Amino acid sequence: MLEFAIVAVLLFTLIFGIISYSYMMSFRQALTQAAAEGARAGAIAPSTLTITNATSAVTDAIGSYSGVACNDGRLTCNVTRAPCPTSPPPPATARTCVTVTVAYPYSSNPLLPAPPLMNFIFPSTLDFTSVAEANP
Repeated sequence: MLEFAIVAVLLFTLIFGIISYSYMMSFRQALTQAAAEGARAGAIAPSTLTITNATSAVTDAIGSYSGVACNDGRLTCNVTRAPCPTSPPPPATARTCVTVTVAYPYSSNPLLPAPPLMNFIFPSTLDFTSVAEANP
């Protein structure tokens, strides 16, 4: 019976670790998708609405995770509209790109509590950047 108690504790810790890590990876994928959605929304919006449309798209894409939203104190969203880093071949004109960067401090705001003694497997910050060429 003692052997089962020792093995059960290790087994349940491992299972909880797998569940917690899988949930974090799902959230990581959602953040990546949210950054891409924000860049797409900002790229098709008029230049005066780029930031509003992009942050709304990021919030909509990530909203299913515990009410996480852009610039809510946990998720930081930065949207910029600037010339693209690469220049087009002549005779094309300079292009404008929308860049969306999202950052979530996972170590201070975990979605699920970390299993005992397993904090080292989780990243401290999840951050992603997506770039899309804006409509002229």
